[in-house]
Amino acid sequence: MPASSSQSWWLDAIGRIPLLTPAEEIELGTAIQRWQQHPEPCPPGIRRRGMRARDRFVKANLRLAVSYVAKRCNRLARIHGQEDLIQAANMGLITAAERFDPARGYRFSTYAYWWIRQAVGRWADQHGRAITIPGSHSQHLGRIGPITRRLELELLRTPTHQEIAAELGCSMAVLEQVIENGRPVASLDQVIGDDGLELGSLCA
Repeated sequence: MPASSSQSWWLDAIGRIPLLTPAEEIELGTAIQRWQQHPEPCPPGIRRRGMRARDRFVKANLRLAVSYVAKRCNRLARIHGQEDLIQAANMGLITAAERFDPARGYRFSTYAYWWIRQAVGRWADQHGRAITIPGSHSQHLGRIGPITRRLELELLRTPTHQEIAAELGCSMAVLEQVIENGRPVASLDQVIGDDGLELGSLCA
């Protein structure tokens, strides 16, 4: 998707921000965790150092959020617009920076990827539906299709709701609610006939 002039300027600007070295990730991540895990009230010095570390962490990794949207969200970008998805990805990046624990031994990019994907998916669920549904139900809804197709190939028949619920790891009641939440919402102004008849005119 072509970028606007302002977006191109912003992408160029974040591309100039130096990436963090592994040692810098450990140093900044430690400062952030010291701030995040300190009991309230947190001393102002620890809070300021933690917030500065978080901001530097986020700025150095903004291109990671942009890269995820550009490579993984083409369909969503056509529907919602790339800029809004990048903003959602940035919120996931901030959450990742605040929760990243360098003591666990993995690189930040590996950890942040999950939070970015989670934030973009949640934003799309909230803004792509006329009715907002719980986050856990959105995740189940996204898995029902692939699970159903896989079971059809394995069983050589259409799987039952019980079998789908078992694969999802949820109860039948939850599955039925997920399916109900996933039904498309129709507008009462929708024209359903060649004579201009609207759906609302058929409702009692």
